[in-house]
Amino acid sequence: MSTLLKIAWRNLGRNKRRTLLTLSSVAFASILLTFMMALQAGSYGDMIDNACRMRTGHMQVQQVEYLSDPSIEKTVLEPDKVLAVAESIDHVIAVAPRAEAGVLVSHGEKSTGGLVTGIDPLREARLTTISSLIKEGELFAAGEQDKAVVGKDLAQNLDAKIGDEIVLIGQAADGSIAAGRYTICGLISSGMPELDSVQLFIELGGMQDAFWLYAQLPDPSSADPDGYRQVPAAHNVALLLDDYKQIDRVKAEMLSRLATEGNEYSDATVRDWGEILPGLKQGIALDMGSGAIMYLILLIVVAFGVMNTFVMIAFERVKEFGVLMAMGMRTRSLAIMMMIESTMLTLLGLVLGQIIGGLISAYFGHVGIPLGEMAEYAQQYGMTGSMHPKPTLLVFAISSASVLIVSLLSALYPAWRVTRFKPVEALRHV
Repeated sequence: MSTLLKIAWRNLGRNKRRTLLTLSSVAFASILLTFMMALQAGSYGDMIDNACRMRTGHMQVQQVEYLSDPSIEKTVLEPDKVLAVAESIDHVIAVAPRAEAGVLVSHGEKSTGGLVTGIDPLREARLTTISSLIKEGELFAAGEQDKAVVGKDLAQNLDAKIGDEIVLIGQAADGSIAAGRYTICGLISSGMPELDSVQLFIELGGMQDAFWLYAQLPDPSSADPDGYRQVPAAHNVALLLDDYKQIDRVKAEMLSRLATEGNEYSDATVRDWGEILPGLKQGIALDMGSGAIMYLILLIVVAFGVMNTFVMIAFERVKEFGVLMAMGMRTRSLAIMMMIESTMLTLLGLVLGQIIGGLISAYFGHVGIPLGEMAEYAQQYGMTGSMHPKPTLLVFAISSASVLIVSLLSALYPAWRVTRFKPVEALRHV
């Protein structure tokens, strides 16, 4: 085997043009595949981060039935305690509680349905891009319980503007009627008309009072055995991570920590972005499927290119193989030598392609690929306006394995053809 290795290695150096041609085709395929897969991985990361930063966060603590039945009474108690737990976990960079309810919004003689969200303005500004989505006016400050930020389309439907008063009427958590009067301090535009025509934001404390988002729990410190304490509630506590790939670890730790906090969290759960935004998850899965088909087509093209090169190499060397067979070398050894040459060329091309593909991906991952005319539109809604390839270890592993397998399979046919050569016919070959 060592002799075949030496002969194969020397054969690569004998015809440098042929070696460089094959090496280039393998390297080019590796560069292209690595960059495209890194670009796809990076675009998914950007999509997830942008969507989560716009509204939901990477995960949310919710009452276990809230996702399927978002009723106002399905709350998480004592959100401040959940905030403290979440902020003590690594990779959590922002946390914010929210409350939501369907309401009737009125201004003057006009009324329409709306979705009001109670937020902590300071925490919300750190977690989402809500501040950048306000196109007129500004976000209310902490404690301003009589102010509201309204969707631009909703305000237009109500003929309302900044400074006007609106009235909200809905159902409180205890079954009573919730009502409140608020002054519009800002108009928000998310770029999604179906959302901008219904959404409005008020301060969380004011919403808890108006919609009676409180619960009474037994108070063990009270002298009265029937004593109780009143605790606030929210519909979810959103968490933003520094790296969305840490979701599984943070989610597991959050569930474990909540289980030790008390019985009031026995019906609480943690949902990640895939559960909160199923449409985004399905869109990514669909894009991955179409991407896999594109990669398969690319690999088939590469396979035919590499096989064509190896077949040409085999037929250029028929006379040489005839001499070797006349000297006693078996056709099986010739085929093994061909496969060794193919493996060496493939590995050299792979190393070269992975280095160049990784450097190109890392460069554009740092500077970004501008989205052109779409960049301004994306930046308007808090997005980056560029794509950032991410050359991860998984990208290198999949692209390397794909090119290696395809290249070696492509070399099998010319190696098999070598075993069919006859010594006399090969020596007569011109």
